[in-house]
Amino acid sequence: MKELIRHILKEETNYVKLVKDIVLDMFDNVKFVEYVPERNEIMVFYTNRDNRDNRQMLIPTEICDKISQYTSLDVVPWHVGREPDNQPDFYIDTEEYDESLNENIKETPNEIEKNLRAIRTVLSQVSWDGLCDIWVEYSKTDGEYEIRSKYVGESFTIEGSKDLDFLENAIRSMGLSVYVYTPWHVDSCEDEVKFINESKGNSTKELIYRVLNDIVLPDYEHVICGFELHNVEDKYLSNTMNYPGVDVTFIGGPGTKLWPQTPGIQTIYDDALNDIWDTVYDYTGISLELYSKYVKDC
Repeated sequence: MKELIRHILKEETNYVKLVKDIVLDMFDNVKFVEYVPERNEIMVFYTNRDNRDNRQMLIPTEICDKISQYTSLDVVPWHVGREPDNQPDFYIDTEEYDESLNENIKETPNEIEKNLRAIRTVLSQVSWDGLCDIWVEYSKTDGEYEIRSKYVGESFTIEGSKDLDFLENAIRSMGLSVYVYTPWHVDSCEDEVKFINESKGNSTKELIYRVLNDIVLPDYEHVICGFELHNVEDKYLSNTMNYPGVDVTFIGGPGTKLWPQTPGIQTIYDDALNDIWDTVYDYTGISLELYSKYVKDC
């Protein structure tokens, strides 16, 4: 599969693609890699978002050493002068990628459609046990190509995980911003998957409420009455971890069919809470603090 993807996405020589793959595989903070034919130079753009207090540069010599370790290519930092008859295979340069300076750069509609066609061609070759569907959408708000998928089975396979990791790196090597969502588990391939619009126009509170009411509640109307959010975009935070809190109102307690609260009944509540946390996190990336309260009826 990797060879097929490389063939489909091939825009440069095999050696350029080889260098790109090595850089993306070996350096976690690389944003994307570009080849500049005018200078026979490979530009590596990296981020420091996880090291704000201890910023570390990714220097060309470090990349050259790694490429030389795995290949016989002659690569040198951009500032190393070579005689015309002794040119390297590639020059290497690095630059820190400032997302705040690039967040307003948008692709043209023709460029977007071209990239979508290329990615769809790649996705048409992806297959693993249990995969129902995999597709790409373009987010105009974030300027990202979003890979979404759904599957059946007990768990997401290691094979599928490796394929998605390689897909992400391959698409990034084209200089595109991509986000690969965790595959959505369904009971049947015919089941519809409701993906929430995660545009920045929605507030955090609105987004969480939509997930809870549109995705979670329909499956638990027999036991959940509703939800109440706090610590979301408030000026004060009442819990020490500063996570948004959700009060989940369950049907239960004396006088209901869910009383006494046996271990089996408690499992029903616990499973619901776990599903709420997982679902909100899958859609939004937000961790929650969950609290339970009980009423006789809704």
